[in-house]
Amino acid sequence: SITTDILLNFKINNITIDFSLPTIFRLLEKKFSLNKKSNKIIKEAIDNKDISAITHKKFSYIIGLISLAGTIEEAKKEFKRHSFPKPVKCILKEFFKLTAQIKKKFPNLPITVDITEGKSFLEYNKFGFKIYNKDNAYPIAIGGDYITNNNEHGMGITFLVNKIIGSVTLKDKKRIYIPYGVENISKKLYGKNILIKELFPNKKSSLEAKKQKCDFILKNNGKLEEV
Repeated sequence: SITTDILLNFKINNITIDFSLPTIFRLLEKKFSLNKKSNKIIKEAIDNKDISAITHKKFSYIIGLISLAGTIEEAKKEFKRHSFPKPVKCILKEFFKLTAQIKKKFPNLPITVDITEGKSFLEYNKFGFKIYNKDNAYPIAIGGDYITNNNEHGMGITFLVNKIIGSVTLKDKKRIYIPYGVENISKKLYGKNILIKELFPNKKSSLEAKKQKCDFILKNNGKLEEV
C-alpha cells in the first residue's frame, strides 16, 4: 500500500503488481525433495510450467498450482476448479484475502500472480512481489515479508531508483541569468526556475547567459528577456 501510494505520487500510473508465494515452493521442495533425480519430472514440470508432464493422479494438484498464473481474477477461478492438500489450500486462501485487501484500496490496480515462481523470492517468507511499470515492462520495486534473525516478522521493499527515474517525467526548469547589481527579483522565480547570479560586475550578460545555457536574462525592471 505504501509503495503503491509513493509510485502514484510520482505520477507513475500505469503499474501492475505481480505476486508469487515462496512458502508454497518451499513446501513442494520439502515434500518432493526436488533436487533428487527421482523427482526430476516434477521439478521440470514446475520450472517449465508444463502441466502435461504431470501424469500421476496423486500429483494432480501440482497442475492446479502451475495453472494459478495470470490475473488475480483468473487465479481465483483456477483455485476453485482444483483440489489442493490442506496446507496448500490454507496458504492460498490467506493469499487471496491479502490481494482482496489491496484491491479494495486500489480497485484499478492490476494484480497478477505466478504461484510456482516462488524460487526467485526465497529471501522472503510467505510472499514476494514485483511492481512493474507497464509502459516499459521493467520492475521498479521488489518486496515481500521476511523473518528476522530475532525471529520477528517484517515487511520490506526495495525501490529500483534507476528504473523509477526512467519512468518519471521531470519538469523542465528554466534557467534565468541574473546580472550583477540586479536586485528586483520576484519571489515567484524561486523554486520553479534555476537562477544563475552574476558574482562580478562588468561582464557582458548576454554572452555569459549563453555560456551558462540560460533561457532568460532578468532585467532591472523585473522583466525576463529571452536569450
